[in-house]
Amino acid sequence: MLQLDLERNGSDWPVCFVPCSVDSCTFSHLGGVYALGADGASQSIIISNSTFFDLSGGGVKLGKSGERGAAPPDPATPVAQQDRGYLVQDNHFYSNTQEYSSANPIFVGYVADTLLVHNTIHDTRYSGIW
Repeated sequence: MLQLDLERNGSDWPVCFVPCSVDSCTFSHLGGVYALGADGASQSIIISNSTFFDLSGGGVKLGKSGERGAAPPDPATPVAQQDRGYLVQDNHFYSNTQEYSSANPIFVGYVADTLLVHNTIHDTRYSGIW
């Protein structure tokens, strides 16, 4: 399921939950802090063969870290309520972070069982993966 959530902290990115596959998509000319995000107990998320370019912010944000003072998740959080099982592979990220220069093409925070594989990242202002 892919759901667009426009109210969440003023963001405008699509938010994935359980399960979700984003394949062969193009994200461009977007003004939000991230083009695509997944958190809130999102699991079994695949983002593959997609292109992220000419973005005001970053490309993909997985997990809750960095959310305006959000505390880290409790280590005793049940597995069903954790952000986990992400695969980000074979994507192309370039000309990102045009306005939000501290954003990253791929940002991962407080997630489990996550693989980042064969992504091409270039022409960004900050780090490629955080």
